[in-house]
Amino acid sequence: MRFLQFLTITALLISTVGCPRIRVEQKGKINMISTRNVETDFDYILLRSYAGGAESEIKGSRAKTLDEALDQTVKNVPGGEFLMNAVIFLVKKGKKEYFAIQGDVWGREDDISYRGLVVGDRITFKRRKKGRKILQGVIIGLKDSENCYVQLDGESMGIEVRFDQLVKSLAKPLEQTSPSNESTSPSESRKKKKKKKKKKKSRNQGS
Repeated sequence: MRFLQFLTITALLISTVGCPRIRVEQKGKINMISTRNVETDFDYILLRSYAGGAESEIKGSRAKTLDEALDQTVKNVPGGEFLMNAVIFLVKKGKKEYFAIQGDVWGREDDISYRGLVVGDRITFKRRKKGRKILQGVIIGLKDSENCYVQLDGESMGIEVRFDQLVKSLAKPLEQTSPSNESTSPSESRKKKKKKKKKKKSRNQGS
């Protein structure tokens, strides 16, 4: 029993020493912030609210400067240009300090792309779960700088796929055709079956 207690205390000491306590301090609020020139004659749109505001995003920040923290938040939203209603945080991890920024990302609707891919592009990719079979589909949404939503050919639901798996394609969607390449109604198929049965009967009678 004492040995188990000793192991428990040792594990707690190792965890407290190995993992420094993370403290987050709010340092200020800014109405608008950007590292790029903003065109005043262009109508920007709201792309995402409270971007970068998740606890995991703030505590996981590795931005050593405000510029890095701002780019970390804005560039994670496809088409993002600047932040409105920004909140600046100082993240302390032991002796190290980092910055994190939360805010509303604004940008251009016609610039919503990543790695040259936009919503509506046809793509191909290999899916490991499908035995590395090459699949085709259409991009139906951009989630962030790493993932997007793809609707596969012949499927009604979209799936999440990483950008680095995708290759832009000019191939047209595969058309689903019947083996006979002809569409027949149920009544026509019944008539054909009856004709075949009559032919078999006449052959049997002739023999």
